[in-house]
Amino acid sequence: MPHSPVSEEKLVGFPARCLSLRQKLRVSKPELAHWLGVGRSYVTVLEKGRQAPSRPVFQLIEKLEAAANLKQLAMHMPQPDTPCVKKWASLVQNSPSASASHAST
Repeated sequence: MPHSPVSEEKLVGFPARCLSLRQKLRVSKPELAHWLGVGRSYVTVLEKGRQAPSRPVFQLIEKLEAAANLKQLAMHMPQPDTPCVKKWASLVQNSPSASASHAST
């Protein structure tokens, strides 16, 4: 079943939000791409505003933004049994894109 597109209203300022999130988390494009289940070039396309994100990727980015704003994410050298890693795993497992793969464009 295809995902419905993200509304234009929600996409206002999305490229800047995507870049800001990556900078706030202090991760590279390949790292963010890995977390989102997409290719590095797809992250570049999103940050430059050349393409709107799929609904699952948009939802994952919103979850990452919320967690980052609550300072629930520690992105450097996480230990496998820490609450942060367990929280991240639960976010990813409960996301709609956990079972969907996205090809880079």
